[in-house]
Amino acid sequence: MLRVSQPPVLRNDTFEKLLTNSFVKNEEHLVKNVWKKADAVCFDMDDTVAVGDSNAEIAEFLGFGDIAKATQTAMNAIHKPLSLDIMDRFDRMRPSRQQLNTFLNQRSLRITSGAKPLIKLLHAQGKEVFLLTSGFYEMAFPVAELLGISRENVFANSLLFDATGQYLGVETSVTKGDVITRLKRENRYENVVMIGDGTNDLMACPPAEAFVGFGGNQVRPNVLAAAKWYVMDFETLQREIEN
Repeated sequence: MLRVSQPPVLRNDTFEKLLTNSFVKNEEHLVKNVWKKADAVCFDMDDTVAVGDSNAEIAEFLGFGDIAKATQTAMNAIHKPLSLDIMDRFDRMRPSRQQLNTFLNQRSLRITSGAKPLIKLLHAQGKEVFLLTSGFYEMAFPVAELLGISRENVFANSLLFDATGQYLGVETSVTKGDVITRLKRENRYENVVMIGDGTNDLMACPPAEAFVGFGGNQVRPNVLAAAKWYVMDFETLQREIEN
């Protein structure tokens, strides 16, 4: 079942204060300029183009509520590499392939309102679109398919299983920043934009030329404070490139 979410109401007045700050407005203008001329756009998956955190959801499914909470905490402030956090959590949960398949079959995938038309517009303008996630390929491919993003443009982590389907471990991808560096090197992109809700998305700029913080599903205070341009919905991004 596909459900489209609506952005939450932001009650914290910090957002309004940032919008009225002239310095921030100038910085925002610079990001908007890069956004309009971007040749490649990288979207985060969890709590950005998709509602919810897939790693937290599978933890809840497996009965590890404490790990689900820790997953959200890690996205607010990274104290050690996120890949190590993910490995630690999944080494504790040790899901089997059968458990993973059951989770995927029962999961109600929700796409964030406005994500699909925005990506369709980006494709129509000849821009390359990528999905970069700290989640796993098994969760990322269905999201990419719904959004019209090719599998070759998905970068995620891998769950490893033996021949009987028992958990072996996690193979983590390189950081989002490393992925963007590789994409720029291989494709000669000049203006790459990273869009996401979490600290690891923020840290991908640089090498991305610009970062847009997204608060349509989760508002993370550290990202809100640091982002030069922060939006609450994808319609704002679409209007900017249509004007």
